[in-house]
Amino acid sequence: MTPIPTRKNPDRVDLFITSKGVTVTRFWHQDGRDVPSPDGAELKPVDFPLADAIAWLKFNGYTVRQWPNGARAFKGQPWPIRNTAGILRRRAEVEALAQAGQLPSGFTWSALDFAYDL
Repeated sequence: MTPIPTRKNPDRVDLFITSKGVTVTRFWHQDGRDVPSPDGAELKPVDFPLADAIAWLKFNGYTVRQWPNGARAFKGQPWPIRNTAGILRRRAEVEALAQAGQLPSGFTWSALDFAYDL
């Protein structure tokens, strides 16, 4: 098993809005893969200031990719988080949700890059 780096600031941060709050998961990029924090995902309260967190990440050198129910921040330049099979699988999942009318409106879902987003 790959040890978790002891650096304080993660290489990637995932933020997802749920009905229970905002889930924050931190990752360190090591040996070509993203290793999640051993503490797991952290659930922030529903009123967590997501916009402030995203502003802090940008100010501190993260590239932030956003969509209506979340964001993903990469330290520096983004890198793919999925392989080709994962991209095709995620695209099919989102396509099914779109056809069922289960995606938030006001966003161009076709503009997502499933190698990096969602």
